[in-house]
Amino acid sequence: MPGPACYGRGGELPTLTDANLVLGLIAPESFLGGRLDLNRDLAANSMARHIARPLGLSVEDAALAVNALASARIAEGIRANTVRRGLDPREFTIFSFGGAGGLHAAAVALELEFPRAIVPREASVLSALGFLAADVRHDFQRAYGRRMVALKSSDISAVFAELEAEARDVLRDAGFEPAQTRFARFADCRYMRQVYTVPIPLSDLDRRDDIGWLVADYEAAYSDLYQHLHERDAIVVDTCRLVAYGVLPSLSLPRGENTGADPAAVMRGARHVYFGDWVETPSYWFDGLTPGMRLEGPALIDSESTTVVLPPDSAADVDPYGSLIVTNKGGRA
Repeated sequence: MPGPACYGRGGELPTLTDANLVLGLIAPESFLGGRLDLNRDLAANSMARHIARPLGLSVEDAALAVNALASARIAEGIRANTVRRGLDPREFTIFSFGGAGGLHAAAVALELEFPRAIVPREASVLSALGFLAADVRHDFQRAYGRRMVALKSSDISAVFAELEAEARDVLRDAGFEPAQTRFARFADCRYMRQVYTVPIPLSDLDRRDDIGWLVADYEAAYSDLYQHLHERDAIVVDTCRLVAYGVLPSLSLPRGENTGADPAAVMRGARHVYFGDWVETPSYWFDGLTPGMRLEGPALIDSESTTVVLPPDSAADVDPYGSLIVTNKGGRA
């Protein structure tokens, strides 16, 4: 409270929701399943007063700029975790979730040249679905602070034996049997006089007592990150960290057969969307889409809790789980 101006609850400053409503991207009649009325006039007036007039723009161009800025901010966050770490986004798929993720997924994929974006059928409640599907996790750690070259593997194994005993007690109290437990061991390592550590998986901790394998693993990981190395004698095992899982039964999502049906059967009409010019854009109902359907942009896919935008240069295929695989028009997943 009070929320975006379009909620009609006293909000005066324009938000991203107001911008998307002005652009025609959001369907007022299906927002939150129709339980909340959106007022486009309030959104447009707020956008005009605070953004459009001060910048000498039309209301629609101001809203388009807000939308583009939001997509650019998302892209910048992804760029910081890919390009700036030596990873090429063109080798990955962007995964979109959250009620508003589908409004920006195609634009972000285009900006960073991702070959595809996936928008799950359950996008708006994906965090809740993940909560139900994810194993129970507990983290345990012990400050260690010893030079790596002075250690034996057995020295570190002794620390993890204590951590694992503690973890088994916690998981047993939560109702997990020994067969339902799983452990992942990490050594957080750094060079002396450095602040940030590099996590090194310890899956082979018990393979031999000589610590040379851990030194090699650390140097490989550090070199990948920073492209140089320091003296081996300066490597410190800062923290021994154990991740303990209570394994839950796998969640099985329903899988449909490819029907090759025409998406026109689930078309719910059209609305005008501003992509720089007003374009009459067909809208489809997400829950009505079946595997094998292909939608050509421009298009909108609405549901009670999300909207997915396909710009004019994009397309989407429906996979066996009902998710949208968004690609450049002409490309297929």
